[in-house]
Amino acid sequence: LLTGSLRDKLRLMLHTSTEPIWDQTHDLELPDLDPAELADYLELRFAASGKPASSGAIEHLLTLTDCHPKRTQHVAFHVWEAAPDGATVDAPTVQTAFDALLANGRDNTDFAQIIDTLLSGDDTDVNDAKALFLLVGGASPGSEKDARRYGLPDNRATTRALERLRDRGYVTRTGRQWRIVDPLLAAWLQTQDPLSSE
Repeated sequence: LLTGSLRDKLRLMLHTSTEPIWDQTHDLELPDLDPAELADYLELRFAASGKPASSGAIEHLLTLTDCHPKRTQHVAFHVWEAAPDGATVDAPTVQTAFDALLANGRDNTDFAQIIDTLLSGDDTDVNDAKALFLLVGGASPGSEKDARRYGLPDNRATTRALERLRDRGYVTRTGRQWRIVDPLLAAWLQTQDPLSSE
């Protein structure tokens, strides 16, 4: 079972006839985790560690991570680490740990690397970075005005950038709605958005 966010690299490995495992794999979309079951699991794990978490804390954690499996585990660990022994973890503790995680360059150097690589690339890569900022800024990918605010030539350039980002595994589309797959990356990008002060 091969999973991961570097879908373009996996696709090259698995769907190119010159590779040894070509045509011996099957693409499968994994189902989303059930939020209620994930909440129960987290509540039990926090309690078992001697740092019980309130239902409000668990709900806030899952809201911040959008039930993303890897990021829920990542943020939950930082929350657990930040919580005092024997105290009940509450929503403010979750938020403080989440904010510290975003501010800590050690834990999100890959995010800076993604943006730095895109911004130092050709015009296509730069447009991909601008499209990420457009998404986290709450702008509409179909808007000419929003595209220009973020330095994109037009809304078609935004759509092309988002499609390239989808192929790389950074964004996904449900119906007409685009979103960044990794909620921690999205939150970090919001802190870096060049237009956030407007």
